[in-house]
Amino acid sequence: MATTTCMMTSFLFKPKANRPQEIIRSMHNCLATLESCDEKDLKSAEKAQEELMKLLLEMKAALLSDANEEPSYEVMVDITYGMLNDRFLHSFIRCLPLMSLEARMEATHVLCKLQWNQIDGRHIVVEYMEENTDLIDLLVSGFENKDSALFCGRILRECFHHTALASYALQSTSIMSRFFSYIDLPNFDVAADALLTLKELMTRHKTLVALYLSKNFAWFFHHFGQLLSSSRYITKRQAIQFLGDLLLDPAYAGIMMAYVNTASNLRVIMNLLKEPSKSIQVEAFHIFKAFVANERKSEEVKRILVSNKDKLLEFLVDFNTDNDNPNFAEDKDEVLNEIRKWKPLTN
Repeated sequence: MATTTCMMTSFLFKPKANRPQEIIRSMHNCLATLESCDEKDLKSAEKAQEELMKLLLEMKAALLSDANEEPSYEVMVDITYGMLNDRFLHSFIRCLPLMSLEARMEATHVLCKLQWNQIDGRHIVVEYMEENTDLIDLLVSGFENKDSALFCGRILRECFHHTALASYALQSTSIMSRFFSYIDLPNFDVAADALLTLKELMTRHKTLVALYLSKNFAWFFHHFGQLLSSSRYITKRQAIQFLGDLLLDPAYAGIMMAYVNTASNLRVIMNLLKEPSKSIQVEAFHIFKAFVANERKSEEVKRILVSNKDKLLEFLVDFNTDNDNPNFAEDKDEVLNEIRKWKPLTN
């Protein structure tokens, strides 16, 4: 049944050879109407929404293959270049919040697919975005509108598959700063999607990210520390989980060594050990282990740890997870044994 429905949709919406230019032109008119309409002109807006939805379905059918037929290369080329002419792609993204929910879903599908279309062996849309990086800024700004946030996040995660686009985002202090602010928003869905998008950015191209973190270590972990000190429980929980994944990745071994030799980071993690949430405590413990196990501790880190030796022993002896985890018990014993070896510091 699903296959039959797909075939019917493809048949109904597959454009004729001369249609791509008409689709783009009609879309442009629909978007212009949505941008200019006010509350008094609801009929025009509704008509534009209906027409836009039809056009998006027709465009998607032209870009995607089905069980019986590959999409027309010529039509795909015409649609791709049509999206890039006269800054239409900018208007398309800017109008995402104005579209209906169904249209936003289809538009997101189209924008993700367009990135992978090849013309003469080149990803034309990606090249265009490399030359027009304000499109990345525009997508990031989409997190400021709850109606477009999740869709812009999905498109951005697709963008970050491409090294040049990921590199641009990493090098933009404005973009990185905004990600940190979006992750701490009160809207859970938006905040979670912003973190998911940052994760994609920070883990997709590991050599690139390792270089970025080595150059921007203090700035990045200062802002990350603010997430870990957030008043919002969910922000702290998701941030500490992400930090653990990041630091324990072998690709970032050098970054982890720098992290555990920084006193301000140790203070943040020790504060998280005192959290009432057991899940946050456990995640913090996994990072705290690295501070303890580090054989080349900085003097400041060593001083903080040793001066808190008795408090740490008292806390860790009674510290347990909510389930019987033999690995956790073994890790805790190793940490306790190491701490017991510490001798008082001499002035």
